[in-house]
Amino acid sequence: MNLEIAALSQVATWPGADRRTRIVLANQFMSAGLDREGFEFFSALSARTPGDGLLLALTGAFQSRLEGGTEEAIARLDAGTSLDLGLPHYFRGTSLAGLPECAGRAETVVADLEAEGSAEGLFEAMQTVMDLRPRQLVHGHTALTENYTIEAFPGLLAALRDLERFVAAGIADGLTLVEILQLNHLPDVLREHPAAVMPYLVTRDNFIQRPHRQRTGYWHRRGEGIEHFAPAELAAALDLLGGGNAAAFSTAGLELARRGEQALALHLVDLGLLSHAGAPGLVSLRRRLLDSLVAQNQTLNPFKFMHYAALADLELAPAG
Repeated sequence: MNLEIAALSQVATWPGADRRTRIVLANQFMSAGLDREGFEFFSALSARTPGDGLLLALTGAFQSRLEGGTEEAIARLDAGTSLDLGLPHYFRGTSLAGLPECAGRAETVVADLEAEGSAEGLFEAMQTVMDLRPRQLVHGHTALTENYTIEAFPGLLAALRDLERFVAAGIADGLTLVEILQLNHLPDVLREHPAAVMPYLVTRDNFIQRPHRQRTGYWHRRGEGIEHFAPAELAAALDLLGGGNAAAFSTAGLELARRGEQALALHLVDLGLLSHAGAPGLVSLRRRLLDSLVAQNQTLNPFKFMHYAALADLELAPAG
């Protein structure tokens, strides 16, 4: 008998059992190849808790790994995702991906597995990490390891929960994504957790985009998202304003940079280069803007640093 599975199976049936316990149990069943046992366990538990989307999705996930019953398994997976965001979508995506030709649901697989997940899923993952009490967190990039320390997690989690409430209020007030981003929200709880300030600033913009996209759909009531224009179309329209002169883009770009708006200036210059390819003034200004953006983000935001460094074709010298 697997003692860990036996213990987790008992705890997972307790009233108010933590979702993380049930996820770990599901992983234990799958790792041990106990698909039939996993299906029977979560099927019984789901029947006692019919409104729990995660339990329904886990039942469907195990059923999809058994011979026969594929249609019923998919129906359970779909029902689970209709009840909850985040993890049910992950389990549906991975389950469909394991079926022949994705059971004709390849687009669903892509949608489920390309999504960043839900805010609540992130909070649960962070709490799980804290419960493990690690001495150090090691990420895929050195800058992330330096910023996202385990000491920063309690404050970061509290700040992100505050930010989620702030975003929800902004959506209720009819604010667009850009308007919410420009409010530059800094939760008061960060005063008590200075170690969480940097990881919060690195995370904030991407975090805001996720719940806003989930809760507002494809377009905003003010018209955002209804029409889409290609960069070349925008470049041609701006060129009309500039009198068909590359110098107009350079002048505007320099003024924006003087105001500290290097990212906006770069966007404008890139549009100008679509209408005036190779214009020396624009090429030179673009390089200076990229160098500035790389320097700005080198110690602040590793994601933006990598993006702008790639645009600038910067390469790191081999270590040693």
